[in-house]
Amino acid sequence: MKRNFFIMIVILLIAACNGSSDNNNEQRSITVLPFQSPCFTMEQTLCLVTKTGASDQTNMIANEIIGFEHLWGYTYDITVIVKEITPPPADGSNKSFTLKSVDNKSEDEVGTIYEITNVELLDRTITKEDSVYFFIGKEFSCENLDLCESLLGMNNSGGIVDIQFEYIGDGEISLKSWM
Repeated sequence: MKRNFFIMIVILLIAACNGSSDNNNEQRSITVLPFQSPCFTMEQTLCLVTKTGASDQTNMIANEIIGFEHLWGYTYDITVIVKEITPPPADGSNKSFTLKSVDNKSEDEVGTIYEITNVELLDRTITKEDSVYFFIGKEFSCENLDLCESLLGMNNSGGIVDIQFEYIGDGEISLKSWM
């Protein structure tokens, strides 16, 4: 009898310890904007641009949202579970994000312009493989090859530019201008 009582106490303690790890979890509703913007972890990457609540202030999520796939041209209202990571990784955020639900998804109109400001031209900001252009890994098309080639020529210069992409549908973008 004493042995059964002891085993029940141990099981309850283990369950209590396991349950306490959920106290670090927070449920949060966020809006993911229809474009991504450069940010830095260990290297330059594209981050999700988000808003929380009615505020116009934007935030960036550098690490992925587990279970969520972002497509350019779509705004998402989502609910995520945010968990503190201890200790945080040296190259990332101290929070992990896991998709709980997609509450709304709406597509921008074809022709919508996304202006990405203060883009630092590093070694992999604008690249070209075969005849395909990439903005930090995101494929884009070029209607004006001279415009794309001049921007590609400035890559890895450390210069700062503003780039405009036009939404052409189905998650695809085209370089509109840069300055």
